[in-house]
Amino acid sequence: MSDLEKTNIIVLEDELLVANFCKRALSTLLDVDVDKDLISVFKNTEEAKKGISDLIMSETLDSVRLILSDIDLPEKDEGLELYQELRAMPQLEKTPYILMSGRANENLLSQTLEEMKNKDALLRSLQKPFRVDAFIVILRSLSLIEDK
Repeated sequence: MSDLEKTNIIVLEDELLVANFCKRALSTLLDVDVDKDLISVFKNTEEAKKGISDLIMSETLDSVRLILSDIDLPEKDEGLELYQELRAMPQLEKTPYILMSGRANENLLSQTLEEMKNKDALLRSLQKPFRVDAFIVILRSLSLIEDK
């Protein structure tokens, strides 16, 4: 089994429309077969923690290729807290991570994200709503897709 066949991508997004867009875009851009459940979508941190726990139990957590998470979940800043928890796991400390936010120009959040990115070379941020070309730039910067 190749790395791509066992790939698991975690998407944490509470808005169904955005979650489905991300899943379709990732399946196309990363050439992942969504019918094999390789992209796991969770709508809150409780679901995500259970899914990640299942990956730990099946010993496949180290096959996670990307985590894409909304910051603004039902509980304020849950996405930031989950980021910190997941980064503390040895299996996920080197997994590319994209934090998304729909907050427009909130200075404190922008400053926090910049500080986090300075400490984590595999962390990117993405402002929602976003276009596919912006998504591609970020995936390329994480070496998940090649330049064409």
